Amino acid sequence: MEDIIQLRVFIQGIRPVIWRRLRVEKETSLFELHHIIQIAFGWQNYHLFEFEHHGYHFGEINDAVPEANENMLDARTITLESLLVDTRELLRYTYDFGDNWMHYIVVERFLAKASGQAYPYCMSGKNACPPEDCGGIKGYDTLIKALKNKRHPEHKEYKNWVGKGFSPDRFELNKINNQLLKLDDYIQDWLNG
Repeated sequence: MEDIIQLRVFIQGIRPVIWRRLRVEKETSLFELHHIIQIAFGWQNYHLFEFEHHGYHFGEINDAVPEANENMLDARTITLESLLVDTRELLRYTYDFGDNWMHYIVVERFLAKASGQAYPYCMSGKNACPPEDCGGIKGYDTLIKALKNKRHPEHKEYKNWVGKGFSPDRFELNKINNQLLKLDDYIQDWLNG
């Protein structure tokens, strides 16, 4: 039985491409997928998100702001198996409506569960996620140029802002998968605020 979906997720508009290949259970809700993507890319989950598929929009329903829910379906109630039925099918995920990080999610394969394998997990990927609140694609491009050029007028400022550990080509597969093993705790911590 094909209970697993293999997805390739990449951030649109950045070169070199920032991507992750994930395997998730088909019963995964879009809300859970949001958190999986947050972990896999290294986002900090500070901002709103939205999925779009065939003109339908899925996100978090906010009871305090009913008008924000117009034309929005609850991401907690929609599973991947209810949306993604064919390979090469595309789902769009937007994170942070200010910086507007658009991710494309492509279905690569449907698979049977592997014995002894925990899901979800990240199979592979490339490059580090942009830092939160760096100004979208244009801001990230400026940041990278400044970090690479010690004579850039903002080199020191950007270097201090991102910290010593940031490298645009860093991809830490083991760290991602260790965090994905704790997905339920991660979501619960986020819900408890």
